Amino acid sequence: MLTLVRAEPVTDKRAVRSIQGTDPAISMKGEQDVPSSTEGDELSFEQDIKPLFRTKDRAAMLTRFDLFDHADVSEHADAIIGSLLSGRMPCDGAWPEADLEKLQRWIDMGKPA
Repeated sequence: MLTLVRAEPVTDKRAVRSIQGTDPAISMKGEQDVPSSTEGDELSFEQDIKPLFRTKDRAAMLTRFDLFDHADVSEHADAIIGSLLSGRMPCDGAWPEADLEKLQRWIDMGKPA
């Protein structure tokens, strides 16, 4: 089972809730929050793609591949985006269109590290 979460810019209110530990959307993300590139910028795995996956997503998929590893996500990117677009994953709610577009743009850019 692959469960994914959207990454979005952290506003001042969300940053405060994150620091206080009261924002579940932020606390469920990967192990660290990294600022995201803007739409016109080159995307990177570490800053833009890895934060889309939660720690529990990684744990669920480790028998097949590592969602926190650039090489593994690059190798399985077509299957990941296909599952997201078809609605098969994530099981706990669809990704926002902006995050799907970000992942697709990263794939189209050649999956840069």
